[in-house]
Amino acid sequence: MTVLRSPRSSEWPVALDFFSCLSSIRWIIHYLNVREDESGMSIVVLGVSSNMLTSRPNTCRTSYMFLRRIAAIRHLLTTSAAEQLIHAFITSRLDFCNSLLAGLPKNTLHRLQSVQNAAARLLTGTKISSHISPILHNLQWLPIHSRIQYKIILLTFKALHGLSPTYIQNMIRPRSARPGLRSSGSMLYVPLTRLSSYGDRAFSNISPRL
Repeated sequence: MTVLRSPRSSEWPVALDFFSCLSSIRWIIHYLNVREDESGMSIVVLGVSSNMLTSRPNTCRTSYMFLRRIAAIRHLLTTSAAEQLIHAFITSRLDFCNSLLAGLPKNTLHRLQSVQNAAARLLTGTKISSHISPILHNLQWLPIHSRIQYKIILLTFKALHGLSPTYIQNMIRPRSARPGLRSSGSMLYVPLTRLSSYGDRAFSNISPRL
């Protein structure tokens, strides 16, 4: 029979730190999707579902909550493990349906960029006073506005090569310019819009301009 004794006064800081880390680990595991493969081994599926994102303010608030939890156990994780957790709980939320954010004001995207900056500083252990651009470059993380453009370009490429749903392919129309012009060659038709706040942000309009 094992008897547990109470921690001594000098052991209380270590014990509190241990139980705090254990609580954070249990909290993170609660959000992991554990499945069994064909061989019966348990595997962990990281990612977000369609109901995890209702609005961008909720995305920022939830992301900061996960960052605080990861920060509590950061000293127990390797850099690779910490990066996987950040991609699973932070980056996946920032990238979810981010093509809908194309054309939004910079102050709206600044909130999402602040989340990515905080995640990069947590992963690398850099101070808040350090410039963030070299950190993102070393991690090979695209900024938020570049990630949005990349998603639009990727959707356009798939639409042009028949790799996307039909309704996306019908949103863009290739056209050929007159020979002899600098812009000669295959291009995409840019439709006319009435409202710059909505029409210019449509996929059919913003895709040819990228």
